[in-house]
Amino acid sequence: MAKLFGTLVGAAYAGGAVAKATSSAHERGTDHILRRDRIELTAAPVNDQVSLLVVPSNTVLDPLECAVHYDALGASVTLNAGIAGSDAALFSAHAASSAGNVSLFKSVDIANWFKPLWQVLGLAADPGGNIELLLTIKGAAATGTVVWSLKGQSR
Repeated sequence: MAKLFGTLVGAAYAGGAVAKATSSAHERGTDHILRRDRIELTAAPVNDQVSLLVVPSNTVLDPLECAVHYDALGASVTLNAGIAGSDAALFSAHAASSAGNVSLFKSVDIANWFKPLWQVLGLAADPGGNIELLLTIKGAAATGTVVWSLKGQSR
């Protein structure tokens, strides 16, 4: 039976060693609510975008604590989440015709969880500066309430 250690923090404790310094994004870090917000949509047309968050590109979001909740937004309404130029980088075509919620990380490979945002988005290199996350309305005009809470650590 093998004893296995996580690569972000656990390996620092392997063999009973005294813990090495690790990134506070992974151990004993303090995540914060980076944005908690809401919007009332009234026949918002296809391709309208809701700005969810603007943060530094190296921000680490908590995939377990980043979600969008919504009313029934209308028949055929779907949602994409991503960035300008790649509005489906996080998820695409999420049906929002009935009330529900969706994790911002719905379509993000679990191997990319707890990485800096630029890597989560699949960018080839850190662009530096800020990244704006957008929720894009697709399928049909949307009417209803959308709320979101995004938690993580700006670095």
